[in-house]
Amino acid sequence: MSRIKQFLVREYNLLNSFKSSLIFVSLLFITLSIFMYIFRPFGLYGFPDRDAYILIVKYIGYPLVIWFIILNICSVIIKRPYTIIATMLLMLLLLVISGLTTYFVWANYFDYQGINYRMIYNFVLISVYTGFMPITLIIVFHSNYKLNKQLKEIIQINNSITDNIATEQGNSKITILSREQNKEYTVNSDEIVYIQSQDNYVKIVTNNNNSVKLDLIRTTLSYAEKDIQHSCKHIIRCHNSYIVNLNMVKRAEGNSAGYKLHINDNSEIIPVSRKYVGDVRAYFKNR
Repeated sequence: MSRIKQFLVREYNLLNSFKSSLIFVSLLFITLSIFMYIFRPFGLYGFPDRDAYILIVKYIGYPLVIWFIILNICSVIIKRPYTIIATMLLMLLLLVISGLTTYFVWANYFDYQGINYRMIYNFVLISVYTGFMPITLIIVFHSNYKLNKQLKEIIQINNSITDNIATEQGNSKITILSREQNKEYTVNSDEIVYIQSQDNYVKIVTNNNNSVKLDLIRTTLSYAEKDIQHSCKHIIRCHNSYIVNLNMVKRAEGNSAGYKLHINDNSEIIPVSRKYVGDVRAYFKNR
């Protein structure tokens, strides 16, 4: 039971980007079109092929357009990573919406006046019965595939860290401009551990001969990133709230939602969001 619980609360980001939701909806359209053409649910049995196919496109197309809109709204509003159980519940809600949309397509096609609650119930029930199990299987297999792929990448990154502990560390100077009376903050690049966004400031954590220092500079993480990126390829943006010195990383871990970087002997763990996973992976792969 505990293993099932651990699986259900695992971070899982199948649908939190425009590209992934577009691919998901497109594959669903193709799969459900074939399924409905063969089995003819929602009163399609007995219709001529041409009329049946027109209804199938409407039955599937309208709900999936609504799905696509809802998924992209959720990806903007919900910043926290989805879990598997949250994704399954969202899919259940979308299937209920599909049943309601299908009913209105049916009522419009047959020029039905009024509301038939029994038909609404039947359409929602059919939508949930026919869709929930296949979608659940997709989520289970896809999450395991993503996790296995991520674990292999983590092993490669950790091997790269082990083999190249001291590469590309130098004493180049980095100057970060403060938005407060045009002040400047200058530091050696090899001393930076990470930079974290904190409201209208950034917290710069440095380590010089095992002496950890914290400084607050009035600027944004995006401005700090611009000040750094031209001179240091190993100090990169890895999250909406973090810039990290990848040469300080001792090991990495992760799941299907992203990476987490362990920095030297610092107890803090730096997250890597999906948006920046490719940059982190490319650095360790090419160095």
